[in-house]
Amino acid sequence: MNRKLIILLAMLIIGLMASVLNAASARQYARRIVEVNDLGLVYVYDEVPSAGEKTIIRFPKALIKNLVNYASPDDPEPELKVDEAAFFIIIDSRPGDVVHLVTIFRETISWDSAKKSFELRMPLNPIIQIEEKIPFSIEIRLPGNASKISPEYLKQVSGGIISGTINEANLSEAIEEEFSVTFTSQSLRIIEINSAKLEVEPFERKMKLDLEIRHLGGEGASEITLKLPEKSSGIETRDHLGKIPNSYDAETGHLRVTLRQTLDLGQRAYLSLKFMVPENSSIIYIGDDELRMTPLLPLNTTSWVYEVEVVLRGVDPESWAPEPDEFYKEYPDKSVLTYQFSHIDPINIHNNAIDMRYRRAFAVSAVLPYLAMIAVAGVLGSITAIYARGMRKVPSRGRGPIQELIDEGELLIPIYQGLSDLISSGRIFERGYSRKRLLELRSGVRRHVEKLAEMGRELRRTGPEISRELMDLENAAYEFQKTVEKSWDIAYPYLSGGLSRKKLAERLDEYYEELKSSYSKFADCLDSVRRRLK
Repeated sequence: MNRKLIILLAMLIIGLMASVLNAASARQYARRIVEVNDLGLVYVYDEVPSAGEKTIIRFPKALIKNLVNYASPDDPEPELKVDEAAFFIIIDSRPGDVVHLVTIFRETISWDSAKKSFELRMPLNPIIQIEEKIPFSIEIRLPGNASKISPEYLKQVSGGIISGTINEANLSEAIEEEFSVTFTSQSLRIIEINSAKLEVEPFERKMKLDLEIRHLGGEGASEITLKLPEKSSGIETRDHLGKIPNSYDAETGHLRVTLRQTLDLGQRAYLSLKFMVPENSSIIYIGDDELRMTPLLPLNTTSWVYEVEVVLRGVDPESWAPEPDEFYKEYPDKSVLTYQFSHIDPINIHNNAIDMRYRRAFAVSAVLPYLAMIAVAGVLGSITAIYARGMRKVPSRGRGPIQELIDEGELLIPIYQGLSDLISSGRIFERGYSRKRLLELRSGVRRHVEKLAEMGRELRRTGPEISRELMDLENAAYEFQKTVEKSWDIAYPYLSGGLSRKKLAERLDEYYEELKSSYSKFADCLDSVRRRLK
């Protein structure tokens, strides 16, 4: 069970117990729990009395930059509002209920490398809309022992546990009192994920996860513990230089990786994990014509860039949610969908699941061994003929790179023809077909233009006499790319049901002229380079 579900279920149980106690005492109360995890995220759990149909919990404006995410078991979509002095989380509620909220913050813990200690500063209490004074309690849970605590009524009751109570607290006052705790910890390392890339082969149940992590506070880390699905198999861990040792507990899913060298403050490290997901894991679900994949967050922290690449063999995707950033085919029977998520955290990780419907396709790879045998026989029979004809002349070195660039530019012609045919034939109105086709064209134009631009930059360094033509070609190629990508922006409202066929047709009439003009400019620039070759 993931951490989010455990948190929310625990809060629900606490809330039910509190409701029983409140019914007996007929008094309202508020409670805050602040918990620091081993990677430096700070979880704040609030229980407050309902203020009616909407309950608002206020935080200082300065903390908005540290806010990772928030959730409530009482409202699936709590609302966030920000003004000049504070930010507010608004929760749908019912009069008489106890309202629960969990918020996650980052970079609220500072590290003093000289004293080898951490300091945590956070708001002491939630600010709510209850005018009367009510009992309030706070508990702070640390992965270590405190040496200095403020305010004074907060006491360390056991290792890493600090608590305090106010019998009559006015929580409606906008005066934001803060607590601070200085503590030491042997386990705390403030680490975040800079970027992650997950490659998934769902039918083979294979996963490859590349992580770039950064050390932001605490002693140096010689090893790191990650969480994989329980009973995973075929586990391999690597860094940039090769394999590194690991220890895996199949019952808990904990994977301990020994780093090649200690990761010190401010340093980054690269980790690559390969593993097989067990059949009963919820990370990958496969039905008769549908599948679901959930991104994996192996560290209880945040990832600011998270890329997912789904590789399908032997099937054709028919629909998907969410929309991929790229979709392309690698023949004979391979389809690839890529997604870019800008922020993944312990709360929203399961909201980014990828759902897909598919149909079985003819797998060319199944007959490739037989085709290979036939091909080998043909090659063996023609060796003599090849040698008899002699060697083909290699183009001169001065002409070769330019011709390769022209060849790459000509690969944009089928993209223009494909998009033009899609519009003129009316098949763009076939939602299932055009959705995939537009994504294929968008992916193709990005790959070819990027390669063309790279080749042009290299040629400008070695052949400055044609720099002007090459620069014009690169600019025209990027303009053509933007025009092709625009087709998706125009068609998407129709594909998602938010635009009528008539409105799309009107927009396409104007866009088609723009497409032809953009391609014509690119073709003229390509001809200019071709003429310099002669």
